[in-house]
Amino acid sequence: MIVGIDARKLNNSKTGIGYYTENILSELLNLDRKNKYILYMDDDHKGSDKWGCYENVSIKVIGRNIPKNKIFSPIWLNTLLPYHLNKDKVDVLFCPNFFPPLFTKAKRITTIHDLAVFKQPECYPFLYRIYHRMLLLLTIRKNDYILTVSQSSKNDLLETFKHLQERDNIYVTYCAVNKGKFRVKEELDSNFNKEVIEKYGLDSKYILFLGELNKRKNILHILKTFKLMIDEGFSEYKLVLCGKEGYGFDEIISYINENSLENKVIITGYVPEEEIPYLYANASLFFYPSLYEGFGIPPLESMASGVPAVVSNISSLPEVVGDAGIKVPPYDERQSFNSIKKVLEDQNVYRSLRIQSLDQARKFEWSISANLLLKLINKSV
Repeated sequence: MIVGIDARKLNNSKTGIGYYTENILSELLNLDRKNKYILYMDDDHKGSDKWGCYENVSIKVIGRNIPKNKIFSPIWLNTLLPYHLNKDKVDVLFCPNFFPPLFTKAKRITTIHDLAVFKQPECYPFLYRIYHRMLLLLTIRKNDYILTVSQSSKNDLLETFKHLQERDNIYVTYCAVNKGKFRVKEELDSNFNKEVIEKYGLDSKYILFLGELNKRKNILHILKTFKLMIDEGFSEYKLVLCGKEGYGFDEIISYINENSLENKVIITGYVPEEEIPYLYANASLFFYPSLYEGFGIPPLESMASGVPAVVSNISSLPEVVGDAGIKVPPYDERQSFNSIKKVLEDQNVYRSLRIQSLDQARKFEWSISANLLLKLINKSV
């Protein structure tokens, strides 16, 4: 059998979906040496050699000169990709980034990570909302199997698209973390740890957030809670915001400037993936009060690093952190502050959360999700 993979998210600046694609694909290829896999990319990517070491895997770059943006992405997906799928006689196509092509003879398995544009529309620009909704409405019926990354996102899917309740073709493939990569501070390279600390000026205790700096991630709530911390005497702490700029970033900068937090808030921009484990491991606490998540990998990465996580009590996040994380309402700064204060001041609470966090992170395994994906691939034809 020939299996195609839309591998465009395996690019040089991976974010959540890119890490999902990389990890589930790695486990899938370790499990399956029988089927032939073709990774379809739209450019040459750093790390492509990693996939070339598998005898049953080939990489095909198509449309290298097509601009990489939301206008041309559907064109690549619905013209170039179907042409090559047909030419290569692909039996099954796995699309890990929301949308399959509209027309192809191949069976389609697609991961729909979340329904944020339906659940939190105000967090996105108007044109993006229209674009994303339209593509989802056009393609969702085209899938032979749909994967979600949590029970919460599956429930959202069934609630929003009620016709899917008639089809028994939606499966949960949980995300996980690379446990060899995310470890407690004592197990990391001490020399590289010093380099990372010096690079970002982390010369004091800090609260960490990692993710795109946009409205959906509720960054203003983080800043307001942190301002409350400073006002209540936690002046030895800094706030570190790691991630690229997103929708609503101007409001974030305005709040920092208006409240004289320039010397207390560090904005790193996009962080190379080899540095991320060190930023987690050195943090006092991870704060992730997102307004909506399909899964929420960063809190799990934090817990795998032995760092307690405070998250919002909505969408998939309670499912991810279980009893090992502190859950707070995403609009109540006082309650967020009180929860953070308790963790930072009570060493017994901190130690207990640290142990529970490590245990919770171990419950999620990429191999489980990859096994399910392989079963669906083999079942498709």
